[in-house]
Amino acid sequence: MQIQLSKKFTVKAQIQLVWNFMQDVHQLASCMPGAQIEEKIQENVYKGVISSKIGPSVMRFSGTVEVLPGAHPYELRILGKGGDTGGSTASLELLVRVTENAEDVLVEGEAKVAVTGKLAQFGNRLLLPISHSL
Repeated sequence: MQIQLSKKFTVKAQIQLVWNFMQDVHQLASCMPGAQIEEKIQENVYKGVISSKIGPSVMRFSGTVEVLPGAHPYELRILGKGGDTGGSTASLELLVRVTENAEDVLVEGEAKVAVTGKLAQFGNRLLLPISHSL
């Protein structure tokens, strides 16, 4: 099962502060409930976990996150993949753009999330709200 997500929001800050924050994987993980970066395993590649209550289950995924430069200035590609002990897997391809407006900074994200196993059985009804909150 694959889910497409698109989010936009503004931040009242200087673009360089927002950009620096977006490039720090530890700070980004702190914004995601249940996410934690455990260690750096290569340049721009990190090992981490994310736990989330999905329907009646609490799922804990272990995996990797890779942070890559995008095609344009102030753009990042974030690739994640992992699995839980029950056999479910998830992968993420996220493109994040940061642009300066007159009074604030616009942050835009577009993601493709693919899930298999028990997690996929919950379907869009449960996965979309959780994906949007993360």
